[in-house]
Amino acid sequence: MLPAGTAVNLENVPLHQFYHLSLHPATPFVIVAVYTLVVQYLNSTRGKTLSRIETKRQGLLSTEIEQQNKNDLVIGNPRKQSGPWMTSFVVLHNLALAVFSYWCATNYTAAFAQTVREEGLRCAYCDSNHTIWNNMFKFNYLFYLSKFYELIDTFIILAKGRKATFLQTYHHAGAITTISMKNV
Repeated sequence: MLPAGTAVNLENVPLHQFYHLSLHPATPFVIVAVYTLVVQYLNSTRGKTLSRIETKRQGLLSTEIEQQNKNDLVIGNPRKQSGPWMTSFVVLHNLALAVFSYWCATNYTAAFAQTVREEGLRCAYCDSNHTIWNNMFKFNYLFYLSKFYELIDTFIILAKGRKATFLQTYHHAGAITTISMKNV
């Protein structure tokens, strides 16, 4: 069932076959719980390898870090270097996210501007005629789905042998949870 005031044919929305499952109240919470547990487990398998930022913050010399990383290798914490495939994947992944964000932003802006021109600023902000909701429905839904795709960011970090930071992990978990709350 679509929200009240929606005059959008769901069949015309990309990935519409996932609509009801993705907006089921349990879906985001189950995915976030599994994601968080997996990340915490994988983080616990990493050694004490420090990031470049943490190295600078602690004022450690590069030779000290190299020795620390060598020690981690002995302990069993392989810090992987980004090979050409991983680098290519990361570049394409980030490029796709940037293009998608630009596409959504330009369409949001166009829909809002059109509503202001046709119905006035008050209608645009209040959306009393559901014009913006209907014009942005497809983009809002795809933006919501993109938050699940963005979990890949964390697994890229883990695949490189690094730990995912608290902010990295809970930013993605929080985005999914927060966006889904409007649908519960």
